[in-house]
Amino acid sequence: MDGKFMAKGVDVMPTTDSLTHTFKDNFDVAVIVCGDQDHIKALEEVKREGKRVVLACFKSLFSAEIRQIADDSTSIDDISEIAKK
Repeated sequence: MDGKFMAKGVDVMPTTDSLTHTFKDNFDVAVIVCGDQDHIKALEEVKREGKRVVLACFKSLFSAEIRQIADDSTSIDDISEIAKK
């Protein structure tokens, strides 16, 4: 060990949570604050189960592939600018 903290499995937690809550029918609309391709397969499953998927992400981080899956998407760049004030 080099003394650095390493979080393992953290990147799969949102995917696991979204699938768990999808199958338990705990929501109608998933609002996901993420734009990378790592979540495509999970979001496809969420949609296959009849849920709406809304994505929010910085413009520069949105992948075209994940946007195609979403029912709707928005940029959070404006929110970031407001928060800086």
